[in-house]
Amino acid sequence: MQRRPLLLAAAGLPLVATAAQGFDPSGSWVATLRHAGEATALGLRFEPHAEGGWTLKATLPAIHAWDAPFGRVRWQGDALHLGGDWLLQPSRDGRRLLGAMPEFLLPRLRLSLVLERGELPHPPRTWPDLPTPRTLWRRELGAPLWADLLRAGDSLFAGDDAGALHALDPADGRTRWQARTGGALRCRPLLHQGQLLVPSDDGLLHAFEAGSGASAWQLPLQEQPVRRIPPGQPGARFDRFGAGVAVQGDALLTASHAGRLACWQLGASPERRLRWQVDIGHSLLGTPVIAGGLVVLGAFDGSVRAFELASGRERWRFETGAPVVSAVWVEDGLVLVGSRSYELFALRLADGAEAWRRYHWFSWVESAVNGLDGLAYVGSSDGAHLSCWAPHTGRLVWRRDVHGWAWGSPALDAQRVAIGTSALPGYTVGHEASVWSFERRSGRPHWRAPLAAPASPATYGVTGSLALAPGRVFAATLGGELLAFAD
Repeated sequence: MQRRPLLLAAAGLPLVATAAQGFDPSGSWVATLRHAGEATALGLRFEPHAEGGWTLKATLPAIHAWDAPFGRVRWQGDALHLGGDWLLQPSRDGRRLLGAMPEFLLPRLRLSLVLERGELPHPPRTWPDLPTPRTLWRRELGAPLWADLLRAGDSLFAGDDAGALHALDPADGRTRWQARTGGALRCRPLLHQGQLLVPSDDGLLHAFEAGSGASAWQLPLQEQPVRRIPPGQPGARFDRFGAGVAVQGDALLTASHAGRLACWQLGASPERRLRWQVDIGHSLLGTPVIAGGLVVLGAFDGSVRAFELASGRERWRFETGAPVVSAVWVEDGLVLVGSRSYELFALRLADGAEAWRRYHWFSWVESAVNGLDGLAYVGSSDGAHLSCWAPHTGRLVWRRDVHGWAWGSPALDAQRVAIGTSALPGYTVGHEASVWSFERRSGRPHWRAPLAAPASPATYGVTGSLALAPGRVFAATLGGELLAFAD
């Protein structure tokens, strides 16, 4: 039986050739991909291999990946097999390679791919000529710091992977107290009525007295401790962060790694009464947000859901098509949230209907949106940029290359937006970890503080959100350091 071409001549493209006709793909090929009104280039280079077939290298300018190794290519019937379900067939005249983009490169989409021989220009990726800020102090806390920082009152709070919550003096980094939990702390604590509320990977929500660190009370979040599989091991999901808590009035909202959303009644009694709970069945990694009588959050199954605060009844659900791992941002009736579908979505708070979406080519949107004065800010993953958006129209105001994974929510004040980045030496996309400060409205960079890579290859830098104070920026690193920069 004759194999049917991947793209038919009836669609206006040439009929395909077969391997027996001696087609040689060696050399460079380029294509333009288009989706949702945006376009990006793709380059493939086939280099003959000594043992037959070819070595494939890919160029993805959108994420600054140039000639990245993609493995071996061989004939499979009349198609070139590039790995997984990725097949390309040459046109009869040999001038094009025809196929579709694979799932592992473009989740949720199945875009047609038409490659022609050619080279992509390779402009240099330059660093802006910026000053390095003065380091006011640094503290070694002894364990990796993944979580967002909190500056509240006259203290700075940081949770570490050894389960310790640290309270420090922002002026000099001196430790005021340290409190212990039984698991890693992967989210920002919430200060509420003189107590710090922080979920731990031990499966409990811990409440500590903000002034002393004394344990006040605990609530169960899930039956078993959280188990996070490190990247590189089978089953890893890159579930780096955990959900914090939200409070409105006497309602406390918790969201667990096991997929349980719960509403508790706060009060003077040691017994905090459970009002309602919903078992979503998929990990909840972003802090719930309360707005307009609703509780809104994303889940690892790719959904964004809204529940009635009073009853827990689901009001609406929106499917992004890929895991949602960060908190939503709500402002003026809009919900902004990123997804591993490579998209930033704006949804209507009232009914979950889509207002707009913007595509981030080849880059998860792990960062939680943050906004101020009619502007919204979000980081990206492999895209390595910080973006400023007009939330009601989806217009891009500005975008800056930050040369690293920008996973944390941008930190804002009236004048500044600051973000930290992380990197992995030897990763396909060349990144370096830094702390950045920008002028908030224009995106003009103020300064960059480079962070040194470890001696052995490992992810390093800043993964959580920074904290700001007048004239200062605070950053927590995977190396266990807490840093204060003059700004």
